[in-house]
Amino acid sequence: MPGFAEFVGIACFSFGLQTILLSVRDGMQQPSRAPSAVAYALVAVVSFYSVVGLVFSELFEKAPNGVEQMIIQNLPVDQPIATLVIACSAAVAALSMPLPMFPLVELLYMYAIYLLPSTQSLSGGRSAALAAQRTVILRLLILLVTSSTACFFQGFASVAGFLGCLTIISSQLLPPLIHLRLCSWPAMSSAQHSKDRSFLVYWRLSVDIGFALLGGASFVYFTWLTGRQLALGTGS
Repeated sequence: MPGFAEFVGIACFSFGLQTILLSVRDGMQQPSRAPSAVAYALVAVVSFYSVVGLVFSELFEKAPNGVEQMIIQNLPVDQPIATLVIACSAAVAALSMPLPMFPLVELLYMYAIYLLPSTQSLSGGRSAALAAQRTVILRLLILLVTSSTACFFQGFASVAGFLGCLTIISSQLLPPLIHLRLCSWPAMSSAQHSKDRSFLVYWRLSVDIGFALLGGASFVYFTWLTGRQLALGTGS
């Protein structure tokens, strides 16, 4: 169970759609179509994963070791297909992992601007060149700090899992609360004033409250479980 909590935290930290959507939307020619594009991508990915999972479960149903949780472990290591899958997985990780970090890097860069001398007294070309140099240096420093932390800190996976659990607030708790405040609660107030006891109004309110409670319980439980694992690992 502690390993499962760590997995959930890292998964939320790595694949939070909120931060990825911001970067994808800013790079689109038609930003207004970003929600539809993300919806189509999610349906395609979920369908592909489901098909692959069903196929592998059928192929390895009678295998002595059963079906491994990691799909790569089900492939023979001496086969070219295994090497190709591993290389593609590494490429996907290298291309997709920096996306959630872009908003944070931009916030850090905006904060660092106030700490550095102003470039307004310089000419336009020199000011732009200096700003570009500062951006590169800041990103290299962030990469150096994060890479050093991952290499030299033994409990880095547990820390990443713990911080990932904190993102459950934005991924599982805030959406139902925001929908409750902006949609369900005003609809409930309007129904009470107009004496309209619509079943849909109460049902939507109940669903929002239920999802909010479930998200809060998930946040408390997985954060406690991962923090306990981190404390035990640090103590040993």
